[in-house]
This record gives sequence, C-alpha cells and structure tokens, in this order.
Amino acid sequence: MNSNTSDKLSIRVISAIIGIAVVLAILIYAGKTGVRILTAAVGIMALIEYFILVFPDPARNIDRLLCTVFGMLMLIDRIFGPLAVSFVVPSFFLMFIFFLFRAKSYAANLHQCLFLMSLSTLGIVYLTFLLPYFSRLYEIKNGLQWSLVALIIPWAYDTGAYFVGRKMGKQKLYLVVSPGKTLEGAVGGALLTFAALAFFRYFFFKNLNLPDLLLLSILGSLFAQIGDLFESLIKRGLGIKDSGRLIPGHGGILDRLDALLFTFPFVYTYARF
Repeated sequence: MNSNTSDKLSIRVISAIIGIAVVLAILIYAGKTGVRILTAAVGIMALIEYFILVFPDPARNIDRLLCTVFGMLMLIDRIFGPLAVSFVVPSFFLMFIFFLFRAKSYAANLHQCLFLMSLSTLGIVYLTFLLPYFSRLYEIKNGLQWSLVALIIPWAYDTGAYFVGRKMGKQKLYLVVSPGKTLEGAVGGALLTFAALAFFRYFFFKNLNLPDLLLLSILGSLFAQIGDLFESLIKRGLGIKDSGRLIPGHGGILDRLDALLFTFPFVYTYARF
C-alpha cells in the first residue's frame, strides 16, 4: 500500500470514527427528539446535495431551491408527523405546478424539463420516504438496540466488502452500475455483518437468536448492497463519481446514506413483525 492510499484510508477511518461517535452519542443521550432532529438534519443536507447534482447550472437555481424546499416540507412531515395538515400531497402538487409553468424556460427542450421533474420526484421519494424510518425505528420497543442493528448492518457490510474486495475481488458484481463492486467483496461483507451482529447480540441484545442473526445478516446485506447500487446508478446516470465532498475520505452525505436508506425500512419491518 503506497503512502497516498494509506493517507486516504487514514482519513476515511478517522472520519468514520468521528461520525459513529456523534451518532452513538445522540442515540444514547439525546432521546426521541434528538434522533428526530438528527434524522431531519441529515435529510435536509442530503436533499440540498441531491438537488445540486440534479440542477448544477446556476441558471436553474430557482428550480434547485424550490425542489429542495418541497422535499424539506415532506421530510419534516414524515419525521415529526403532520401538524395541522400533511405537507406531502400539497408539496407534490405545488412541485408539479411549478414545473408546468417553468416549462416555458425549457421550451427548446421539453424532454429535459420532463427528465428533471422525474429526477426531482425520484429524489424526494428516495430521501423523504426511506430516511424517516430511522427515527421511527428508534421509537419502537427496544428501539435503541434495533437502531444500532440498522447501523451495524451497512457499516459492517461496507467495511467487509471494501477490504475483502480490495484483497480478493475478481468477479464483478454488477459492472454496468458499479465497476468496483465484486462478488467476493459481497460475500466478505455478509460474513463480517454476521460476525458484528453476533458480537452485538452477545453483549447488548440477547433478544436476537440464531435465526434472527442469519436473516438479518443475509437480508440486511442484500438490502445494503441494493442501496449502494441504487445510488451508484443515480451517480453514473448523472456522470459523477461522488455525490459531494462534505465527509473527508467518504464523499458526500448521499455516499454515506446509500446503504442505510434501504436498511432502515428493512430492519423496521423486521423488528415490527
């Protein structure tokens, strides 16, 4: 490993440790309100980042701003619950009206208008419907433990897939979407996920049994990988490598949320049923 690669890995590890420490502190000490605020803050940053990618042209700043605001309203509604009235349907309605009247500025290329409206709808559904499952998971019985399970799965899977893939990876997992992912890395990620969950169960969550560990490891790894590939599809479609530069060594918020977004609803559903 050369010095440049070693430096990048060190930055990646340090950033991960700091991020994990902050999240754990909020989960353990901040309670329901703190977790909701954390979820909302991360979601808002992700929405801002997403719409910067969708509307990189400064001439489309108004499109970027309003779509971000529509997404924020729906995100807050989904996390904190409707106050007097739900924002979900009105926000979609207003966004579609906005694009209808904004079509005049796309008159030379209405296909682009439709494409950007579709991307905007996708991003809002992607972030505002999946991310709030984290705060909802925290609020069920044994919510702290289940929240940690939902975090351990993608973190362990990503770590195992990264190191095993680098050392042993040969068979490409899904070349057209993510050339760096390998089948060997996926297996390594699933094995480390099982080991991490077994460790967590032994010391912190006796409610889990062996079938739980197997199902959570196998299905959780699958959902984590799907989340990773889905975000890779978006990035490759937009012609970018990283969603941003906010997190040193990791890229942007979306780069860190990809696997989590699909893992949260899976673990929530598993824990409830």
